[in-house]
Amino acid sequence: MTRVLGPQGLRAYADMLRDVPGNAAYDAFDDLPADADEQTRQELAERLGPHVTDLLTEHPRMQHVSADAPGGARFADRTMARALRDLYNPAQIDVLVRVHHLLPERLRNGP
Repeated sequence: MTRVLGPQGLRAYADMLRDVPGNAAYDAFDDLPADADEQTRQELAERLGPHVTDLLTEHPRMQHVSADAPGGARFADRTMARALRDLYNPAQIDVLVRVHHLLPERLRNGP
């Protein structure tokens, strides 16, 4: 992140990481096997959604974390997406996409 984000983005990211509480949904995400079935993926996304919504609500700067990236927001976003694909297995990526699709509604209507 230090090579991709600007000072404000790094500060927002660091602030959010300090506030991430441990919980069973995050542990289940970390342990999710690449061959997890559809139901497991959807249930995990629904469990994670409220936690992610809370984090984004408490740290609204994370929604624009790449705004001051030295290489530009588009480059930062692509680089972070590539890093996520390298870090997580296909089932975990699918859960992240599902959580992302849940967020707009949850952010509009509250957690």
